[in-house]
Amino acid sequence: MIKKTFSKSSSNKTSSNKSSSRSISNKSSSLAKKPTSNTKTSSKSSAKPAAKFTKINIVAGKRVYPKKSKATADKIGKSFKSKSLPGLIKVVENDMRLNKAISDSGLVSRRKADELILSGVVKVNGKIVIELGTKVKQSDSITVKGDPIPEFSRLDYIILNKPKNYICTTSDEKNRRTIFDIVHSNERVFPIGRLDRNTTGVILITNDGELTNRLTHPSYTIEKTYNVKLDKDITIDVANKIIEGVQLEDGLTGEAFIEIDSKDKKKLNITITEGKNREIRRIFEHFKYEVLSLNRKVFAGLTVKGLSRGEYRRLTKIEISYLKKLVDIKY
Repeated sequence: MIKKTFSKSSSNKTSSNKSSSRSISNKSSSLAKKPTSNTKTSSKSSAKPAAKFTKINIVAGKRVYPKKSKATADKIGKSFKSKSLPGLIKVVENDMRLNKAISDSGLVSRRKADELILSGVVKVNGKIVIELGTKVKQSDSITVKGDPIPEFSRLDYIILNKPKNYICTTSDEKNRRTIFDIVHSNERVFPIGRLDRNTTGVILITNDGELTNRLTHPSYTIEKTYNVKLDKDITIDVANKIIEGVQLEDGLTGEAFIEIDSKDKKKLNITITEGKNREIRRIFEHFKYEVLSLNRKVFAGLTVKGLSRGEYRRLTKIEISYLKKLVDIKY
């Protein structure tokens, strides 16, 4: 259980002898008579200067939320609402649903597992099971079309700060280096989505099939933020066209949010909610820009803070719980 501690302010001390039915104006007047260090601080914080919108924000014609500190970037587009981390992960009991066991093995999604169960190709301890609510234990033998599923109790969740010149596949016919030359797991794990060879930053790796399917499905609009460096300054006109959507060969891109470095217009951050192949590079190529460097800073709210290039770690229980709640996976 998380305990919250509240400190008693000087306003409580001042008003301890007053009735509960007093007005707000009376409360404020009593505070004015006995000013304390706390009240001084609150008065300073409340006296905020009016927000100033630069020309770039007005031209964009979108909602902008200025930074609390001194502005270092121009923001274009509608900023996405961040989702805070939830509480600790729930403890999973020994028994779990059959479809979840199949999904957690990395074989198929939970929905596909339901279809397999109903079709009569799933056996538990040698017997065909067609009831979707069937519970299984770790010691049970589960087969799909006669083949045993991978052990479902050992799920691995890894975050890697991908370096340049590594590809996101388990093997490569050209004998190029892959992220699995860096990451080692006793389980059969796969990357959640991909980063191209020259892109660095956040990549998640797991054998949780259900989580992988949902985090990569466009309907969940998972946010991804990239640091981009271009060969020339980006213009306001181009930035506005990007946030409105760019028609690529495989369709129109979704909404985006752009933050331009005010000191160097070649540098920017862009947040998208899609995962088209090489989407960021193709967007800027469409407007005759060359992407000199591309780094994924955030994926689904997670960053590689504390990890150098080529380093990785296991996700914490809180992070795993957060990802699952983000895509509506129930325990």
